[in-house]
Amino acid sequence: MYQLFESIKIALAAIWANKLRSFLTVLGNIVAVTSIIAVVSLVQGIDDYVSDAIVSELGLGDMAARLPPGHMVALPATEIALKHLGRPLPNAVLLGGFAALTGLITLDAVVHAIHDKFKGPVAARNAAAATEAHDLLAVKETP
Repeated sequence: MYQLFESIKIALAAIWANKLRSFLTVLGNIVAVTSIIAVVSLVQGIDDYVSDAIVSELGLGDMAARLPPGHMVALPATEIALKHLGRPLPNAVLLGGFAALTGLITLDAVVHAIHDKFKGPVAARNAAAATEAHDLLAVKETP
């Protein structure tokens, strides 16, 4: 207990001896945290705006209305990849979705290919991401 009080006393003496340095350090931390919060808020706002702008700019709503039902499907591939992989790598997710929508390849073939390319937990996480996408779109396709 004595060592704790002695350490606190030494720390306070060092802070008191270097007042300007201590003040600038605290000020720098406040500015840094405030800047990070501002940037994160700005990016989130821009993300929503850009998503809406892309849909309206590309006319995807109009295109979807002209296509037969089921010919245009939205898949939250990046979100599924983030959930399973912790990174925005939607390749396996899109393969799972492709398998569900087209029937040109099976989910088993996708999972097998993933396990051939990757090993261990990476393969398991990619296979889980592809399976979730497949299951999500297979449910959407069921009338």
